[in-house]
Amino acid sequence: MNKTVIIYLSKTGFTEKYAKWAAEETGAEIISFKEAKKCRKKILSDFGTIIFGSRLLGGMIEGLRKAKKLFYIEDIRFAVFVTGATPNEGKDTDVTLKKMWKQNFTADELGKIPHFYMQSGLCYEKMPFIERKMMNALKAMLKKKTVEGIPDGMADVLGNSFDSSDKKLVYPLTEWING
Repeated sequence: MNKTVIIYLSKTGFTEKYAKWAAEETGAEIISFKEAKKCRKKILSDFGTIIFGSRLLGGMIEGLRKAKKLFYIEDIRFAVFVTGATPNEGKDTDVTLKKMWKQNFTADELGKIPHFYMQSGLCYEKMPFIERKMMNALKAMLKKKTVEGIPDGMADVLGNSFDSSDKKLVYPLTEWING
């Protein structure tokens, strides 16, 4: 049972884009998280590797707690990938990402669940209204330097929609899947 499924939760399209790129590189099947919840038993019986992909939302990986509860079981390889606006590289990026991983996984899970980060972007046009309001508040706080542990320049980065997706960022995940 070496079949792989990539389950993704995507609000603005970035996570879905990375899921599709990973599937192209590995031959994995992809399914939305909404659909995957409906056919959990079939997924658990048909696939030996389950990948969950989602976005960062306020430092938390959206849907991760539910995905672990539904699909993280013994005897099935399980990994997580996350998309977000934080740059993949930079002065404060390592610190920011380590903090994010620690907020979303227990110490035991960090050692057992492979996890991957892929810079994507922001799409205010597809973002739900309340999240746009939250982003505006965050931008204001960042400009006033009232938020610690955020890479320099993030207020400027968060000012407009942008797409920094890069197919090469999926390669560490696809190497893990194929390895």
